[in-house]
Amino acid sequence: MDTKLTFLAAFDDLMRNAKVLQVGIEPEFRRFVGNQQECQRKWRDAETELDRIKEKVKALEEENSLLKTKLRHAHVQIEREADERRRIEHNKLELVCFH
Repeated sequence: MDTKLTFLAAFDDLMRNAKVLQVGIEPEFRRFVGNQQECQRKWRDAETELDRIKEKVKALEEENSLLKTKLRHAHVQIEREADERRRIEHNKLELVCFH
């Protein structure tokens, strides 16, 4: 019984495959090719967008580095001015104490 069922299933598969060969799948294949072309276009667009974003990130990183440098210079300048103010106030107090 199992052998007959196996032969019947094999025959059914053979008949389905034969039908595909007789009818053809050109319309499905053309849709597949069209979809692949669309996927390739989207892929190229995505790569172009990635390159654009990488350039933007690079420019922003350079700008960030420049701003960090300016900030460090401003901190140094503020510290110098604070040190100078403290020195002047100290000298002023010394002059007041001597008089």
